[in-house]
Amino acid sequence: MAHKIEARDIVYLANIPELFDGKGWHGLGITPKAFTQDELAKVLFEHSVSPAGILLPNGQFHPTGELYAIATDDNLPIGSTVSERWARPTNKRLFELFKDALAGSDYEIVSCGTVENRVQFFVDAKQKKNARAAGRDLSMFFGLHSGYGGKTSTVFSGHAHVIQCANTTALFLSEAMKNEGAIKAKNTTNVLDKLPGIQKAIELQIGVAGEFARALEAAAKVKVPDIRAAKQAYIGAMAEVLPVPLKELSTRAVNRTNRLAELFQSGKGNGGENVADFYSGFTDYFTHESATSEDEDLKENVNQARRVKQWFSSEFGTARATKEEFHKVLLGDTKNIRSAFGKLRETGEKIIADCKDKETLALLAV
Repeated sequence: MAHKIEARDIVYLANIPELFDGKGWHGLGITPKAFTQDELAKVLFEHSVSPAGILLPNGQFHPTGELYAIATDDNLPIGSTVSERWARPTNKRLFELFKDALAGSDYEIVSCGTVENRVQFFVDAKQKKNARAAGRDLSMFFGLHSGYGGKTSTVFSGHAHVIQCANTTALFLSEAMKNEGAIKAKNTTNVLDKLPGIQKAIELQIGVAGEFARALEAAAKVKVPDIRAAKQAYIGAMAEVLPVPLKELSTRAVNRTNRLAELFQSGKGNGGENVADFYSGFTDYFTHESATSEDEDLKENVNQARRVKQWFSSEFGTARATKEEFHKVLLGDTKNIRSAFGKLRETGEKIIADCKDKETLALLAV
């Protein structure tokens, strides 16, 4: 399934209307009232390890020197094979460690679950009181992510989400790479010994969220001259941050640019005035519309599948990676946001100038 919430997965989400429209991740989440201890136990399953190998024609088992993680509740493997050095705390142990670390803080757990047939396990906590930055609500989060198989790291880190009609910037792993308060360890022997100081990391998260707020405030002070400049910069951004960079204009690229420009002008919280609006228009689009879109003429189950495909892309897939790179390029250096926007615009201008198709240029209307 495209959304990666498979038959063995359960996703719990607290009812936070401003983040997820109160629908629990597009109807696939379990609301707090339904999230019983029995359901929690399914998410916090135990695992064991079993040698991987080949069954020879004579019936003998030939080990390959690798291991499989096996879920003890259904005796099925999780993810790909791992080395014999692989070791990982159980989901239950990680959840308890995370929950204990939150004690006495202003954070509460709002999500917990697995995706990709249990390969990725996550828990997220939200600070109860929002802050304001550039006219927008800023929520502070602290999350845990740990994988099986090829996704073998365990990460605790803070991250920031801008509330804009469920617009999450999904910067968790990006911030984990640069945040001095992040804790990351490979899932090998004695991994728990490598995960100290989680409480300290939570304290440092306040500083991370403060940096993000300051970046948004700085972006709000940089004016975007007009819609033409915004379109040029959006084209430049697609050339700089997409996994497959935009090299020349096409009808699809123009349609995307025009939609980004609409969000820049009239997306929730936006007024088409400054780089904060420009930033929010981009992250709004890559949160809600980049992977697929709804169509009122289609059946609800089809639209439901489209929603969850978009959610997965936004939170775990290419849309997330795109937003992370965009954040780094545009807001990575708060002292040079004007220059960063200008460079995106210059790149876009060059791509537009190289386009010789008059029909495409007419659609762009710059």
